[in-house]
Amino acid sequence: MKINKISCLIVTETKLQTASAKMIYKDYKDITTWWSYDADNHFSTGVRIIMNNDYAKYVIKKNIIEGQALKLTLLLKGKICFTIIAIYNFLNNSYKDEILEFYTKLEEILIVEKKLQAKIICVGDFNASYDTAIAQQRANRKIFWKDRIFQILKKNVMVDINLIYHDRPLNTWNRSDKKSRIDYMWVTEDLVSDTIYVSTNKVHIFETDHSAVTVYF
Repeated sequence: MKINKISCLIVTETKLQTASAKMIYKDYKDITTWWSYDADNHFSTGVRIIMNNDYAKYVIKKNIIEGQALKLTLLLKGKICFTIIAIYNFLNNSYKDEILEFYTKLEEILIVEKKLQAKIICVGDFNASYDTAIAQQRANRKIFWKDRIFQILKKNVMVDINLIYHDRPLNTWNRSDKKSRIDYMWVTEDLVSDTIYVSTNKVHIFETDHSAVTVYF
């Protein structure tokens, strides 16, 4: 990771079983890893955060939503709380109740982090379309239950980073048709002015003059 100047790598839909996950990266001494898994349903779940130890040492708290989300809060220089939430949103009508429960838990986490005045970046494979949710709202129609995750994010003062860069070419994301987007990066509004650039699936965010985080997903 140091060779490629990657500070934080987020992997979704890992599909790893417990034994396999514990062995991966075991011999890498310059990184720390955390993961969220569902041992009973590993084929459609799993999130992992791999972080350079230069930043891992600042992690003060973590939350896990089994197989669906992993949250790390870092206390950076200047007493800045910086929170990374990695998501794999497995959507299936047969699991509607479980998915809506996940959305509730996600909002509870966001509320707590907001009280800490944390800067938040929420990254992952949402398997839902924000464009569809917007279209439903503009047509004065009720949004689909799968898209309620976007209501939660907006309610908690977060913005879709793709919309920030709407005026820039989207071909770097391989998303010429925005309606096909299901991978998202949402950030709190206070991070917008600090976001330096987005290319492919990377965001480089400066927290202070002395701390910088590059996140890939």
